[in-house]
Amino acid sequence: MAASRRNSAGLIRHALALLVILLLPAPRATASEGNSTNSSLHLSWPHLNATLLGFPPAFIPPVTWVAAVDPCSSWEGVVCNQYGEVTEVSLSEKGLKGRLPVGWSELSALEILDLEKNSLEGGLPAEWSVLSSLKELNVRFNKLTGTIPGQWSALQAIEALLLGGNKLTGSLPLDWRSFTAVRGLALGHQKLTGTLPAEWSLMTTLEFLDLSHAKFQGTLPQEWSSFRSLNFMAVYSTKATGTLPAQW
Repeated sequence: MAASRRNSAGLIRHALALLVILLLPAPRATASEGNSTNSSLHLSWPHLNATLLGFPPAFIPPVTWVAAVDPCSSWEGVVCNQYGEVTEVSLSEKGLKGRLPVGWSELSALEILDLEKNSLEGGLPAEWSVLSSLKELNVRFNKLTGTIPGQWSALQAIEALLLGGNKLTGSLPLDWRSFTAVRGLALGHQKLTGTLPAEWSLMTTLEFLDLSHAKFQGTLPQEWSSFRSLNFMAVYSTKATGTLPAQW
């Protein structure tokens, strides 16, 4: 049994490494490169500053997030484009505490948000559904609670949603079937319930799916045979029953 668990853990690590490789973004201009192109594009940075910090602050930010400084020039983990718009916030393993800022829904150019392995609490903001440029959202291994927003089906640019290792509850949103670009979903290791939605078969771009260590019930949907691009799927340590669909 112990050997089986070690093998499963190793398989997950290899699969996650594969997902990281698949989702590596193309090279982006750094904040300093954007500044050298046209410094006049940063005239609105005080508003950007207020948006990132939130009022009242949703969480305790890194020490480099100083209110009187342009976020695009010196804030840790913040990357901007040549127009002074935030395209990436990467703050994994920074000891962050507090809640996910609802006000970040104003970051309309945001493409990558990585807050993995912190101590963030509270729910997933449904308001983030307006982040139309968002490609990767990683909040794995925090202390997040509540349900998964069905409204996030509006994130039509999303390629990776990594939410596992939290305390989320409820069922998988049926509305997510409308995702057209998603390649990776990591939702395991929490208290999600309900059945595995056959409607998700419409997500034909899916390559990685982790639903392990949850409380899902029912059978494995035969409709998921449409996952022609799938490289890895984990549904072990759940309450799913029945046999493997012959259609797979």
